Amino acid sequence: MPLLAKEDQDFIRKKFEQELEGDVTLVLFRSGGSKLTIPGRPEPRGADYSDETEELLHDLEELSPKIKVQVYSMYADKDMAERFQIDRTPAIAFLSNEKDVGIRFFGIPSGYEFGALLEDIIDVSKGKNRLAASTKSQLAAIEKDIVIKVFTTPT
Repeated sequence: MPLLAKEDQDFIRKKFEQELEGDVTLVLFRSGGSKLTIPGRPEPRGADYSDETEELLHDLEELSPKIKVQVYSMYADKDMAERFQIDRTPAIAFLSNEKDVGIRFFGIPSGYEFGALLEDIIDVSKGKNRLAASTKSQLAAIEKDIVIKVFTTPT
């Protein structure tokens, strides 16, 4: 049973039809993936919302042929987690036409974060963002690699 209500599915499907341009792959890294319990390694299958995040992403995948979902276990697929620099779950990496665009979303995208997830998918599909020109020029002036992290709390 989908997590999204029918009217939400219809709204998102229409939004994707109108706004998505290129293909977007959402690469989910989740907890679990092993049938072994290893002392000292936290693998709280389900407790970190990996199950719900996976279900939500598959719901979105059903709403547009331009959205693909790949699922990996952070522990069982350690090489992939290292490749995408994933150190916690659930985590979503965004790819545009199979190219990593550097966007990561950690935690379940619920509440206000769900809207941000949808807008990120659309921006990645268009290959551009909605930053102001002044912000883009200030960022371009930075001469070293930086990581920008935005933290939110549920409300």
